[in-house]
Amino acid sequence: MGGPENEIKRLIGHWFERQLEVAWKQFTAGTQVAALVADIDDPGEQRAQSRHLMSELADQRYDRLSESYHAKDYRDAYPAVREILSELDAPIAEDDRRFTLIAREVVLGEGELANAQVHWAEGQEDHTPAWTPDLPEALFPRPVPVVMPAAAVVAPSPVDAGPKASGVTLSQVFERYTSASHMTAGTKVDFGVSIRRFIEVHGDLDLHHIQKRHVIEFRDAMIRLPRNGGRGLTVPQLLAASDGKDVPRLAPTTINEKSLAALKATLNYALDSDLVRENVAARVAVKVKKNAGPSRLPYDPADLQTIFALPIFTVGDRPVAGGGEAAIWLPILALFTGARLDELGTLTVGDVRERDGVRFLFIKDGKTINARRKIPIHSEVIRLGFLDYVKTRGSRPDTYVFPSVRSDLDEATAPFSKWWGRYARKAIPDTRKVFHSFRHTAKLALRNAGVDKTLRDAIQGHDPGDVAERYGLDEDGEGYSLSVIAEAVEKISYPGLSIAISFPPLRKHANTASSS
Repeated sequence: MGGPENEIKRLIGHWFERQLEVAWKQFTAGTQVAALVADIDDPGEQRAQSRHLMSELADQRYDRLSESYHAKDYRDAYPAVREILSELDAPIAEDDRRFTLIAREVVLGEGELANAQVHWAEGQEDHTPAWTPDLPEALFPRPVPVVMPAAAVVAPSPVDAGPKASGVTLSQVFERYTSASHMTAGTKVDFGVSIRRFIEVHGDLDLHHIQKRHVIEFRDAMIRLPRNGGRGLTVPQLLAASDGKDVPRLAPTTINEKSLAALKATLNYALDSDLVRENVAARVAVKVKKNAGPSRLPYDPADLQTIFALPIFTVGDRPVAGGGEAAIWLPILALFTGARLDELGTLTVGDVRERDGVRFLFIKDGKTINARRKIPIHSEVIRLGFLDYVKTRGSRPDTYVFPSVRSDLDEATAPFSKWWGRYARKAIPDTRKVFHSFRHTAKLALRNAGVDKTLRDAIQGHDPGDVAERYGLDEDGEGYSLSVIAEAVEKISYPGLSIAISFPPLRKHANTASSS
């Protein structure tokens, strides 16, 4: 089979060309999202929504492929590899190392296709991916070490000889953590990216060898990391390519709330599992300049009056991207619970429960273990007709309360979040005020009502920060009785706010109301 690597490269190249043609046809026809925008009458709005959704789908697909690549899990590419290799005279079995390496290249090729679709959807229709497979010339000889330029390497700190190895690495405990927790798929991907980046900086360290200085060095590397780095590059490669250049870097809040939060949550799990004696990442953070101002602000009373005067509340307007009735209930629920959008948008009928006379939402999935909780439903939300709406969804516990919010994306509520940003921005132009502002607004209402911080954290699913506070929790992770939490939730109030809901004629509910 003379020069087999060249023949395989040729076959992969032909496969990529065919897939690129298919991807372009899917994009121009809009078949992937046609059903989601079919109800939009305005052609311009339909085109804009279609492109937005296609960009989201392609971006999420790229992230999934990136995770598979870094996890060295190429199984999803096997059907394509079998198709490619079927044209060879001499077969290559799936247990042959060459098959795996070819699958790796196919995953990279599919990533380039997804990246191209993102560019097209964002208006760069002349973008043509320039990609060729990278296979060893002698078809997989002994690996040759890759020597990176000195500037590209983030030197790991030396591991002290003192700590005795636990036998469990960071990647292993992260896998245990994600298996044991109830985080959403999107959060798992975000946290996985952060843990992978830490490993790219320091290696997959044994838990007992991870020290505070490793976390500090990781934080400092994230501070230097470009915000829009090249896809598929490691942290050292990204730093080498961007150091000394005037490019946007990761924001302090992103580093604190994603990069470091993932590490802290994973080490918290290790601490609770008696794998380590302390969480060395607990107090490491990026200092935010006091004059920088918050990246997210709560809605003020005037904002709330403006929001609840929008057509979705006053005339029953239901934009398709708003997810039907989700357009009205998600803002109301967020305002009176302080829950995260993804926690509310993924609720099922079985998550709306009652115990000891208290109606509550059971949040079983979230960003951390602490996100699993019970949130009593505020009397104002009940009076506005939320429970009546839930009844219309039927009695099957696995039925989604807001089915039109669901998508094929890992972050199921991402399209809704972007829709709210566009829709509400016309009335509230401050870019620091987004859907997440409802969570800040509810926190402020709880604080103004004098609710204790630990109880506020229990309602909103925050990490208590104190190891002692994690003891004495019930089977659902609660440290307070349901009646105590219900009393605190009822203290959420917005004096002067009036809410009146208008429903479309075919979806009229039992209650419309004005709240005081």
